[in-house]
Amino acid sequence: MIGLATLIALATPARAAVPTPPPAAYRQLVKSVPLEGSFKILMPGRRRPVRIAYRIAGWGKGRDPEPILMSRDSGQFFDWNFTTEGSSLKVEGDEEESLPLTCVHVRGQDNRASRTRNPLFPEVLLRVFLVANDAACVGPLNLNVELGGRRELWDTYLYFEVHDPQTMLPLEVKLRYARNEYHALLDRAGGGSR
Repeated sequence: MIGLATLIALATPARAAVPTPPPAAYRQLVKSVPLEGSFKILMPGRRRPVRIAYRIAGWGKGRDPEPILMSRDSGQFFDWNFTTEGSSLKVEGDEEESLPLTCVHVRGQDNRASRTRNPLFPEVLLRVFLVANDAACVGPLNLNVELGGRRELWDTYLYFEVHDPQTMLPLEVKLRYARNEYHALLDRAGGGSR
């Protein structure tokens, strides 16, 4: 008698194993995030949308020597990179505020070794956090919260997802500004470094 797992394995087309890329390849992928972009937030009661723009003047060094791979099989990786002076996150509503963009944090998922083939399941998924005012590039959570302070270290960042590393088109855009979150729409993106 054939079990259900055997039937599923027989019905799934065989694929050659995809080797896990070296960490340097993930760092290069992270650094191909568009260097600039602009977005808008539509809000009820406002005639004009709130405009958001970011600019990465240049890439600094990585916080760690190479991206952190969770495991060879999971495809998950994390990377933190500093930005150079002149990088900024601008929010223009009733007034304009320009904040220093200090850190880019990426949570990645490499699904190329997965057997799943579905257009809704991207081969590579990047969750990009463009963080203002995190000069140490520490991370979103205060690990020493028991000693005092807030649980969340990041009070302002721009978040987006990249589902296609060829186009690097930002999707699912959110702005967290002074601990308040807003969904945004893409106006323009570009200037990626390849």
